[in-house]
Amino acid sequence: MGGPRSGARAGTESSQWIIVDGQQRLTTLMLALCAIRDHLMADEDPTALERINELHLINKFQQGESRYRLLPTQADRTAFKACVDGTREGKSDRLIGNAYQFFRGMLKEFDDPADRHDIARVEPVLLDRLNLVQIMVEKDGNTFRIFESINNTGMRLSTAGATSARRSE
Repeated sequence: MGGPRSGARAGTESSQWIIVDGQQRLTTLMLALCAIRDHLMADEDPTALERINELHLINKFQQGESRYRLLPTQADRTAFKACVDGTREGKSDRLIGNAYQFFRGMLKEFDDPADRHDIARVEPVLLDRLNLVQIMVEKDGNTFRIFESINNTGMRLSTAGATSARRSE
């Protein structure tokens, strides 16, 4: 998995970032963690909710949208927040809901009733094999130029990719 690229969000605290490249990978990872959490809770693991939420999904000391460790694009936000919050509304959204249901289905298929820890082992494998790249850009830095120079395909950006990177400047 290639690493996400980020740039600071103008006018916000230094702990908030705009993901220039990798938002889909991070969203997918978070949905997988939601599915693991919900699966473990259904298997009566009382610590799963608090542990996965507080370590990976939310900041319990923040309010509103600031409490989410990731906020996808506006189009996916309601469904994503429903998954993180563990509510049904929005989980049927076509893209986010399908991804969440895919992970839930795979976990059910993988779950061996004879092995109480098989699903619990998925979480560290998922997280321990993830590499993130964070590049911090000065206020006047050219995020687009940096993104294009480290594009891991070695190819020039497509028009859509270039537009996405420019919007983040």
